[in-house]
Amino acid sequence: LGRLIAQQLGSALGRTAIVDNKPGAGTAIGASQVARATPDGSTPLLFCLMAFAVVATTLNVTCSVLIASMITDVVDDSELTTGRRSEGLFFSALSLIQKSVSGAGVFLSGVILTSVKFPAHAVPGKVDPSILNGLLLTYLACATALALTALACFGGYRIDRRGHEETLRRPEAIRLGREAS
Repeated sequence: LGRLIAQQLGSALGRTAIVDNKPGAGTAIGASQVARATPDGSTPLLFCLMAFAVVATTLNVTCSVLIASMITDVVDDSELTTGRRSEGLFFSALSLIQKSVSGAGVFLSGVILTSVKFPAHAVPGKVDPSILNGLLLTYLACATALALTALACFGGYRIDRRGHEETLRRPEAIRLGREAS
């Protein structure tokens, strides 16, 4: 993707845009190298890094808020069914799932690198292009499968705005009934 953008950026600027992959730590490694680089009068890279960091951070925060909100809705719905609050159970399940996904991601990364025969002590620029192509195709397949899995999970979330508002009214009515008695 970066190389495709570099071609378009180079054409727009009338000069060659070079892609130098610096993986790790989000954009922190690339941004620190740009900050330490000798000024050449060109700033598009810095703006691209900043835009990527802003978009990635915004999406991460939005996702975290959405998941916490959805779990809170599930807690309210569960209270109607069971008659008791279970925030601790649901949020600890979220923590377990997050840790499991992190561990599975590390394991799957090793499986992918092994399956494409990625060299153990690879030197940037010296890896066989066929290995990199295999890595790219495997990445695209995994990313697509994970995105479809996420959509399927969100598709199973059955609480809509009307149901949520009803769920919020019912526990309040139950609490008011208990306080009156």
